[in-house]
Amino acid sequence: MLIKCYLYSNRTRQINHKYYSLSTDREIRLFLDLNQDTAYFGKIENKAFVYEVEVKSEDIIECTYSYLRATAFRIKNRVNFRLVVNEMSVVTQTINKINSILDGDIEEEELFALYKKYIAKRPASLTNSEQMKFLAILNQTKYELPCLTPHYFVQIRLLEDCNIPYSLPESYKSSDWVRETLLGSSYFENYKLSIKKFKSVSEISLLIQTRKLTQSQFEEITRNKQEIVKNTSLGEIAVAAGYKIPYKYRELFYPYVIYQNPELVLDLVEECGEVRTCKELLFDKGYKFKGWKYTEQRHILAEQARNIFANSDYKIIEI
Repeated sequence: MLIKCYLYSNRTRQINHKYYSLSTDREIRLFLDLNQDTAYFGKIENKAFVYEVEVKSEDIIECTYSYLRATAFRIKNRVNFRLVVNEMSVVTQTINKINSILDGDIEEEELFALYKKYIAKRPASLTNSEQMKFLAILNQTKYELPCLTPHYFVQIRLLEDCNIPYSLPESYKSSDWVRETLLGSSYFENYKLSIKKFKSVSEISLLIQTRKLTQSQFEEITRNKQEIVKNTSLGEIAVAAGYKIPYKYRELFYPYVIYQNPELVLDLVEECGEVRTCKELLFDKGYKFKGWKYTEQRHILAEQARNIFANSDYKIIEI
């Protein structure tokens, strides 16, 4: 059974692609509707990237009255900002102002003044109402916004997402600028430069996390940088981003590759030992180790979810 949910992301996501709840997505919540309190998402970037997602019932590991947690989710489409505004818990006065901005029922001079005001402020200091108005200004299509200089890096992510031009002094174009452009870009699997030019693990990790590399480029990195994959967080990041792990390299991505296909790596369990991470990931995928006690709160919640949605017993692993 497939269940429709909503992801309040903090970056762009690739449509019709499957992500796994690892790395920075480990604690991600998939909401059952859009009627959420804007105050819950304190950072402006958490309100900017909203997606409809699809979850398989057997992947659910927690279920509450308002959200699910699952081992994997597939991005179906981007939710229109107007729909987000009108469904979220936003005060009526703010909604009316936002709709007037989106409808173009606001004078150009007033719109530009608001844009300059909000972009000059530190994003964290904007109220929830100001954050939503700022996002409405970026999403409106009647006026072409003036080319301004963003004062804070996260603003670059938002401007990139909405294809709004901005100016930056050369001194501002640091690794943080690169990071924000990648997090806000909707172009995937399109990295043109030779991967031989990669200088750092963080650079490779970011390109993998944001899915700018093709599957072929990812496999080339895996082949040429096996020690780095094995001994850094790169393996977990790659599995989370949904890159297909070639069978011959599965040990490099163990135990995180369990989330993609546990049956293909069960033989590695005996070879690599019963590390706690391995046991927890296998538990999430419907496996238990004989003699191991699953009594923590997360285990109880996962078992309850499995009883509701999967309707199947856990498979027992004996070593």
